[in-house]
Amino acid sequence: VRFQSHLDGAPLTLTPEGAVQIQEALGADIMMCLDELLALPADEPTLRAALQRTTRWAERCRAARSGENALFGIVQGGTVPALRAESAEALRAIGFD
Repeated sequence: VRFQSHLDGAPLTLTPEGAVQIQEALGADIMMCLDELLALPADEPTLRAALQRTTRWAERCRAARSGENALFGIVQGGTVPALRAESAEALRAIGFD
């Protein structure tokens, strides 16, 4: 994810691995995977793309975890029950807490 610093406008990048590293460095008991936040309503192709991207990021977050902190995945799919079920199953298969 690319964004700008609110302090000086410098470009910043946050990766799934970086998100986990930051949360571990903070000593978080519960960590959340980086996910794509969509504005709703969104059409099904847009929801599916976010689901797929978030699942790829979840795999990277899980691989980056080095401590005992709990790590949770974020279910995607918006208002489409079948996509939400698909997302939940994909996260379960990755092996989150």
